[in-house]
Amino acid sequence: MSEYSYNADAKEATVFTKQHNAAFAQQFAIDLEDAYNSEVALARRGCLKKLDGFRLKDKTGNVVWDLQAYDFLKQQAVADTVHPSLWLNGKANIEAGVFEVLAGKIYQVRGIDVANLTFVRSKTGWIVIDVTTNTEAAAYGLRIIEEVLGENIRDHIRAVIISHSHADHFGGIKGIVSP
Repeated sequence: MSEYSYNADAKEATVFTKQHNAAFAQQFAIDLEDAYNSEVALARRGCLKKLDGFRLKDKTGNVVWDLQAYDFLKQQAVADTVHPSLWLNGKANIEAGVFEVLAGKIYQVRGIDVANLTFVRSKTGWIVIDVTTNTEAAAYGLRIIEEVLGENIRDHIRAVIISHSHADHFGGIKGIVSP
């Protein structure tokens, strides 16, 4: 993600696309001029620390993740070339920060990678669920949640759960625990 791909020959939405998107928006009560719904509201709930304009670099200075690349989703109106449902999903996905999902028990770090990093407080320590795509994101996520909660989580991790075998769920394991 160190370079952006921009298509200078991008085309405007066709009449068909605009009509299809408008019909979908009408059917599901989506305001194309002010795109917002309960999913976006839900994504914002429980934010303990917001990470606006987040950009993560590796040790050599290469950009690993750049949330600023998605700033276009901050505009209110849905772009004519994008399906309204996809636009709203994107708006929810750019909500970055540390979130309390269940008071005192479940926390997530979002927007630092394509995947969320989840921390569950157990009776004996912490359970980490899915560890992002890369070591840098996982290490940053652990560091920022420790900062926000004011706790040493790293030394109290009792389990790591990888929900399934996609790389965005296990790639950052070395940022959380050592071999």
